[in-house]
Amino acid sequence: MKKKKGATMITVLVLMMTILTVGMVFLSVVLNDFKMSNRNSENVASLYGAESGLETAYNILVKVFDYAVDRANHEVETKFDSNMDLEKSQEEMNELFQSTFIKVFETKESENSQGILQDSINNLTYPVFNPNSQGQSQTRFQSIDFKPEGEIEIEVVQDRDPDNLTFKFLFISTFMKHSMTKEVSERQVSVQYTMKVPHYQGALQQQLVTKTIPNYPVFTDSVVNIDGNADFKGSIDIKGNIRIKGKEKASTSIQSLDSKYENGIIIKDALVKLEGDLMTNETVSLHNQSNVEIDGNIFARNLYIGEFTNETALPTHAELIVQESLLLDNDLVVNPQAALDKKITTKVWMSNLYGLNDKNELKADGTPFRESSSLIINSEGAKVTVKDSTYLSGVAYIDTKDPYQTGESVAVRGNYLVYNRILPGYEGKVQLKYYDPMLLVESIENDSSIQAKAEYFVKSAQDGALTLSTGGVSLNPQDVHTIGAWVSEQQPVGKGQATFSEDEINFLMDKRQEYARQVYNMGMKAEVSNYEKGLVLKSITSGKNGEAQINFDYLRSHPNLEFRNYYGEVIANADENIVIKVEKNEFGTNDIIYVDRQKNNVVKRISDVNKAFIVTAGDVHFVGNVYLIGNVIAGGDLIMEADNSDQDGIQLVYDKKVTQQIIALNYDSFKNLFNRNTEILNQTEVEVVDGATLDKMNTNYYVEDYIAVNNWRLVK
Repeated sequence: MKKKKGATMITVLVLMMTILTVGMVFLSVVLNDFKMSNRNSENVASLYGAESGLETAYNILVKVFDYAVDRANHEVETKFDSNMDLEKSQEEMNELFQSTFIKVFETKESENSQGILQDSINNLTYPVFNPNSQGQSQTRFQSIDFKPEGEIEIEVVQDRDPDNLTFKFLFISTFMKHSMTKEVSERQVSVQYTMKVPHYQGALQQQLVTKTIPNYPVFTDSVVNIDGNADFKGSIDIKGNIRIKGKEKASTSIQSLDSKYENGIIIKDALVKLEGDLMTNETVSLHNQSNVEIDGNIFARNLYIGEFTNETALPTHAELIVQESLLLDNDLVVNPQAALDKKITTKVWMSNLYGLNDKNELKADGTPFRESSSLIINSEGAKVTVKDSTYLSGVAYIDTKDPYQTGESVAVRGNYLVYNRILPGYEGKVQLKYYDPMLLVESIENDSSIQAKAEYFVKSAQDGALTLSTGGVSLNPQDVHTIGAWVSEQQPVGKGQATFSEDEINFLMDKRQEYARQVYNMGMKAEVSNYEKGLVLKSITSGKNGEAQINFDYLRSHPNLEFRNYYGEVIANADENIVIKVEKNEFGTNDIIYVDRQKNNVVKRISDVNKAFIVTAGDVHFVGNVYLIGNVIAGGDLIMEADNSDQDGIQLVYDKKVTQQIIALNYDSFKNLFNRNTEILNQTEVEVVDGATLDKMNTNYYVEDYIAVNNWRLVK
């Protein structure tokens, strides 16, 4: 029995030890599972904590974005000027808006600042823009409701791409929490956002006003209006009327070919096309290789084609086409340097020829003031065609010491020999007189009239006493009206009519009145008496007889006069020593340069000009391949010098609407510049943009359009 009891005790003890061991093992397993579960739970909580940091950082980023937009909008509104250049202002306002927006994110307010975004995240605040009543910007910071159950650290890595105007923000959120067992649970996550810098959404609204402006003759009907001479060289295309007063000839007892025709419009080695009328009180002259087409009329004292005595004797290759009429106060003179083979190298074509002047007038010093109108061919190699009407009110003179009056309205070199001989049957009827250096017919049977000399001239052709040259002149025989004799390829010789009929006189009176209107009175109403006086009534600056159209004294007394350049650049210069130079720049637009003529240095340069209203007391010089819309009004000369290698050359375009808009927008400045005592054609109502207002309607900057998430990553 005692042995059995002992064995039982051992068995019980072994069983109890086994149960205890199993229980201890089970308890240890359960305890470990609990710890692991608790640790996982804390890790998840830490991950959520780190995620909440990213969410908070994003919310603050959105608030800073809104703040930056408010600051940028305020900056644009503060800097807004109602007189801004509308063509450039939208871009300028956008640049101001974006630069202010970027500055908000990149500026550090103090040495310890890490930037507004990092500072706001560190302090768990966000900025609010609140301008005061004076419009001054003020910023206040508002706290956010964020209380994490642990320690959180949010780092911002910020970068900007200047080319694409984008920011990149890398947010790194680290969350740490201590457990009851004093273990630390730490999780770290990151996310990257891309933020586009927004464009300014506001816009300018034009303020349209209607202004009434007087149409002064100085700018109303012409693209060019100057007092001096005009020199054209190279390829030139002009759309609009050209009015060139021309310099007055210097008084001299010697009336050389050069001095007689040297002033006015000089076209040399040029290709000129004009859509409009060409007007000058002096001479239109073509030299060397010049090709000119006028889609209108020419009004001039003389038209001269050929070379001057001081020039190289190269053959003249010139061509002139006048689609409408050539109206001359004096002569049409064709004096080309002929080619060796005698071929035609100079051609002149027009619809109508009107030689208006019927008398010779001398100045006090004895030099010619005006000469009666005729057509003169002084050399071979020319072809002159008048398609329709020819009216010539005067006759040619032989250039003797004391000028000799012929009986020819169309005079060809060599035909003057008629007056140097006595024709058969006229012996005893002709009186001769010595005109140095020639002995010439003074009268026929004591009649020295134009009619008597014309009949003598025609008789020489009919009798075959002298072979007369037509000089390449081609007239319409059915519509020729001349005082003296004329020659033409269609009809070798015509006697002329000595006097005009009443209808012819009335017709010529209308043409003289039109000539006076265009040449002497700058397009304003004129009378026949104005033509008879032969004096320019209106000029840019005050001349001997002309009424000045521009008050340059007003410009001189108001040097700081301001002009608005929305419709075109206004060039207003009262210094005669300044040359206004227009040339093409490397960007394809024009530079307008003020050049001091005496010092030969640049005083001022204005770039990027395509439209301009130029008013200057001095000269204007176009150089190279220039395209300009506008007006040129000058007291000096106009030089247009295009490079023949340039395909387009110089192009000057008159746009009536642009001119009126420039004048209307600046009329408060212009009204004292144009002399008020002058006539006006009429008045015009012009609608112009007079300033602008800032339209801020519908400016919504939705953050989802500008901020995008890129990469989320679990760091640890």
